[in-house]
This record gives sequence, C-alpha cells and structure tokens, in this order.
Amino acid sequence: RLWNLNQMGKTWDEDAYVEWGYNFVNLAIKGDFNNPYWYKISASPPLSSYLFGFPAKFDVNRFDTKGKPVFNYDYTHVRLVSVISSSLTVILVVLFGWKYLSFFVGSLAGIILAMLPLFIGYSQLATLESLIILFFTATVFSFFNFLTSFSKKHAVFTGILLGLALEVKYT
Repeated sequence: RLWNLNQMGKTWDEDAYVEWGYNFVNLAIKGDFNNPYWYKISASPPLSSYLFGFPAKFDVNRFDTKGKPVFNYDYTHVRLVSVISSSLTVILVVLFGWKYLSFFVGSLAGIILAMLPLFIGYSQLATLESLIILFFTATVFSFFNFLTSFSKKHAVFTGILLGLALEVKYT
C-alpha cells in the first residue's frame, strides 16, 4: 500500500475529514471546549476525526493569512492511518479464518480481501471506509470469541469494539 501512496490523487471528502480532525484535535489540546466549532460541525464522525487529526499536524504545509492550515496535497501522514487500518483488517480476517475455519480458508480470505480493487483504493485514502471495516471486523471477531467462550471480559471487549465501530461513522 505504501509504494504509491502519494500517487492516489484526492477525493472530495478527504479535505473535510483532515480539516475537521485537525481542528478538533487542536481545540482539545488547547482545552477550548466552548468553541462553537464543536457543535457547528455535527457531520463529523468523532473517532475518525481524532484518528485523522493527530497525524494531520504533520501534513500542514503552511498557514494562510487567516491562520488556517494549508495541508500538503497528498496527506501522507493521514493516509498512513488508513494503510495501517486496512492492513490490520487483513490480519484480522486471516486470524478469523485460521481460528474458525482452516489455515487455507483464512489465508485465502486475507489474500482476496487484500487484492479487492475497492479495498485497495479505500485503504490508501483518508476516508472512513478503512476505519469502518477495521472496527467492524474486530467486533465480529470479538463477538465470535465471546460466543465460543462466554465471559464478562469478552462481552465487555465486544461492547467496546462495537462502540468504537459506531463512533467511526456516526456522530
């Protein structure tokens, strides 16, 4: 995923996710929770904003005359979040297949997922899809672990992952 990361071009929503994340993280670091930006930007999914906001600091090229950041065109550091998320998803799919089906099925499922054109594209862009599929896959894997060995620990962990999966997409 890394060899052509900066050759992807941009999508229409990357700018918004990066800017929202950068602003939310800066406001949180400053402790400025009374700023109207917190409630004016209600379309931003909270967890994804924070996950994209921290690396966005490294993609700032300069600041304009109003003090707003102007980001590098490629969003290299922010896109690394998607690359890592999608790579972890492939690993989870492989582990899921190994644990519940067979070595062959797990390996083949990981290869198929890693080679799907849509998955390849989304895994290199600063969009919600790579984060959604990571937390969804982790939640399903955790839920299957809970079903095979009932324990409060598994139930709580599955609930936390489900909450994170919802926080990636919904406000």
